[in-house]
Amino acid sequence: MNRFRTRTVLETMRGMKSLALFLALLPALMAAQRATINGGQHPELIPDSVAYRVVLIAHSRNSTPAEAAASEAKRGRIGLSSAGLAQYGNILTNFRTQYDALANTQAPGPTVAAAISALVARTRSELANLPAPDAAAFARFVQAEKAHMVTSEKGN
Repeated sequence: MNRFRTRTVLETMRGMKSLALFLALLPALMAAQRATINGGQHPELIPDSVAYRVVLIAHSRNSTPAEAAASEAKRGRIGLSSAGLAQYGNILTNFRTQYDALANTQAPGPTVAAAISALVARTRSELANLPAPDAAAFARFVQAEKAHMVTSEKGN
């Protein structure tokens, strides 16, 4: 009977060592779940939702004259028609107003992140309604921009 108890205690101790090891490795395991994706190597692994959010934020910065000029220069590289560029500017203004309101929320968290994801999705729908050549040019531009992105996000 004592051998049985000794064996059970030893097995329990081994189990506890395994648990302690697991708990010690947990931060590393969680970090592995958020591995970095380098778009220069694997642009196909960057989710469209992330790429569109990055492009929309970059193109809508206008806090200073320098930021506004840089954003305008970035928009000029897309290859949109004059009408498409004007429409895109209106879409960006609307996006930035809503984005800033969400980003400046007092209690950021999962709810705000979900609201930003929904805003990006709505804005993508608006962009799909640009005239056909402009919508296609914008979609190609976002896909090409993935090659310049690095993220740890798996999408929204």
